Amino acid sequence: NTGYDDLKEYLLAKLMWNCNLNVNELIADYFDKVYREASDIMEATFWTWRAQSELQRDLNRSGNIYSSPCDTRFWPKRYLLGQLEKMEEAKATIAHYEETDPELYQSIYDSIICETISLRYLLLELYKGTFAEKELAEFKTAFKNDVNRLDFNMISEQLTMDGYLE
Repeated sequence: NTGYDDLKEYLLAKLMWNCNLNVNELIADYFDKVYREASDIMEATFWTWRAQSELQRDLNRSGNIYSSPCDTRFWPKRYLLGQLEKMEEAKATIAHYEETDPELYQSIYDSIICETISLRYLLLELYKGTFAEKELAEFKTAFKNDVNRLDFNMISEQLTMDGYLE
């Protein structure tokens, strides 16, 4: 699960030391530090994710560990593609670092890619039948390459990413 897990850890670490800190300021600070020039775009994707989560609650999605998040009512294709499009914009915003500061570029790029993993997983799980065969193959290959490069190795306690991607 990505879904802004690094942000969650950052907030927990900060708030454990001082629970009176302003959460919205911490969120903005996190995005500025991690995504630099792409912070506004990535922060907007986070708030869109939060709004989608609220909508899911309104649609009576169970929050227990046994309920599957894979339901088209909760994850419309238009939403998933829109989020990925914004993340492509974020990658374009930081492209200049590829030449000037390759290490910084890779760090920001990988942080953006991490946030695409759950979105791309949901697209594959819910909408794979809507892709042309060649497009699906390319999408799965890129997804698998990113999953392996970033060491996302489990979907659940019982299912490995390799098992899923076979």
